[in-house]
Amino acid sequence: MRGSKPFWIFTAYVLCLCFIGVWTYWTSIGREGLSLSSAQSELTGFFNSLIIMLGAAICVISPALTATAIVAERQRLSLDLVLSAPVEPKYLLVGKMISSYRYTWMLLILALPIVAMSVVLGGATWKDVFSCFLLLSFHAMIFTSMALLISTFVNKPAAAVIYSFIGVAIYVVASSMLAATALPFSFGGGASTHPPFTIALSPFFVLQAVNSSMLIGSVEVPNWLLAGVFTLLLCRLFLLGAAVNLAPLDKRISANLRLTGLLYTFGLGALIPYSIHPAMPAVVGASPELAPDPSLYVLNIGLGSICWLFLGSWMLFTYGRTGSRRFWPNGHFSLRHTLDGTPAGQLPYALLLVGSGLLGAYLGNRWVGGDAPSDSYAPGLLWPVGFVVLAWGLGHLLSAACREMKSARAFHFCAEMVIFFGIPLLMSVARTAPSWVKTDSDMPTSGLWYLWPFAPLIDRGQFWLAWAYGVVMICIGLWFKLWAVNLEGRRARELSYAG
Repeated sequence: MRGSKPFWIFTAYVLCLCFIGVWTYWTSIGREGLSLSSAQSELTGFFNSLIIMLGAAICVISPALTATAIVAERQRLSLDLVLSAPVEPKYLLVGKMISSYRYTWMLLILALPIVAMSVVLGGATWKDVFSCFLLLSFHAMIFTSMALLISTFVNKPAAAVIYSFIGVAIYVVASSMLAATALPFSFGGGASTHPPFTIALSPFFVLQAVNSSMLIGSVEVPNWLLAGVFTLLLCRLFLLGAAVNLAPLDKRISANLRLTGLLYTFGLGALIPYSIHPAMPAVVGASPELAPDPSLYVLNIGLGSICWLFLGSWMLFTYGRTGSRRFWPNGHFSLRHTLDGTPAGQLPYALLLVGSGLLGAYLGNRWVGGDAPSDSYAPGLLWPVGFVVLAWGLGHLLSAACREMKSARAFHFCAEMVIFFGIPLLMSVARTAPSWVKTDSDMPTSGLWYLWPFAPLIDRGQFWLAWAYGVVMICIGLWFKLWAVNLEGRRARELSYAG
């Protein structure tokens, strides 16, 4: 950002903050007839509105700062020159992230005069202001590192920016859902003031997070401090992924990334039940029929911790000869290649991820005092294994059928979207409810919902079908793999005849 461009951008940013701040003030506090207590509450709400506004600005501005950092170097043909220096790629990535992260603090400092209105009027303290700014900067660091990772995947700046915004949106929705489960039960009347630190993972619950702490044993640990540790760990994961893309033949970095993925998946599986545990008594008390079956509850949480694996299987389970040698086919199933990122290690690593997420969910549920799964939990384990084998076989079939890995990934992603959303969209258009949902309306129900692979994980009465779905998906996945082997053999024979 050189020349006069930053000046005009920062000027427009400050003017927008001033306009929104004044408008928020006059709509909430500027009216007459407020009592002293009401005015104090409105001032606190005014400060919270300003922080939420800054959180939204961070979500939009931070990823855009680094989304083109690597792809721009690649387009200028200077990336190879930079990587030829005797410096590891991680130092380049850390420098790119820090250079963008400083602009985040510039934006926060520019917003300080507007936010200081709340301090002058008595709606907040300077401790609240700087604590919120620090936590917002943590979120900005996550978004910049995420955008930096995405920048190493794509070849066009516009695509990098779009995919970065999509990734940030997914993170914000997921983290806000985790934070919202603890919020009303931690700050309601008579509730505990020690919510899980997951309340600090969303950029829209910053004020609530900085004023709370989590009990670890008998020690109160501020949630913003735990959020800082989480930020560093997540940024490390994103930067490792970016380093692998820049140096795909470095097996040490690839193994480090995959071991980190296993550890983080276990932690996420344990974190989800710990986060939603405060909400369960209120939910069950209001609707006893929603009391979770332990087997289904633990399985779903474990699958939730590896949902990124299902959504990202279009990248994990494809291969091709048009890219780096790391993606060239080197076998079908090899434990020796589990951590090197090659096609032979795709399935064993995915199965390890499934086991890590489910083990984390089980131990996390037991840690918060949840019920142990019954014997019916074991057959349900076949479902995630079946889904992984299905995605693996489909990816290898498309890789064998397509000439380029980019085409195979595109077709695999489309197939994933059909599997995830095909039946729900079709049934919603037909205005047909699942047969396991009890509704008071006249909406008809249909058993066609059982064509959806995720149906056994939702219908508590038919949970035993999970093992049948798992077996069917395993058979289909292995059939896809055999088909892919046949196609590869046919192509090899054609090349030998041509030679």
